[in-house]
Amino acid sequence: SILREVARLSGHKTLYGGNDVHLKSRIDSFLDANLVFSREFQVYILELEDLNKYTHSRTSSAYRFYLDGVEASLSKNDYLVGDNLTIADISFVCEFAQFLREGHYESEIKKKGLDLISKDFKEDYPLCFNHLFTLSAKEKFASVMGAYLDWYKEKHL
Repeated sequence: SILREVARLSGHKTLYGGNDVHLKSRIDSFLDANLVFSREFQVYILELEDLNKYTHSRTSSAYRFYLDGVEASLSKNDYLVGDNLTIADISFVCEFAQFLREGHYESEIKKKGLDLISKDFKEDYPLCFNHLFTLSAKEKFASVMGAYLDWYKEKHL
């Protein structure tokens, strides 16, 4: 809701689809999917100390479902919804960067006999991977995100 309101009030009308109700609807769909994925990964991140196979499997399914949709959209568009940056892209970058924090707990996850859910992110979802790191490198993203993804870039880029 806050992201939508900021987009409405900004001078950048394309952030929330401008006057195109179809684009707004698609943006809302991505934001809704992002919210569902975010809820699942918050449970996962918060339960890492007591992680079990059920939570890992549930989060892994949410991860695949979410990124399958993002990857499909990026196969047809430069951005998640069409040819312009929207709040769907902004939300994706911010939320997925948070999900990648699981990498900070790799040894704990492996001790439980499990793997990082995102271990094959670059190979399995190349369009998502490129979108995340292309956008996060842009000045407007980088000025806010700072070094948040540097540890991941050092390991995977």
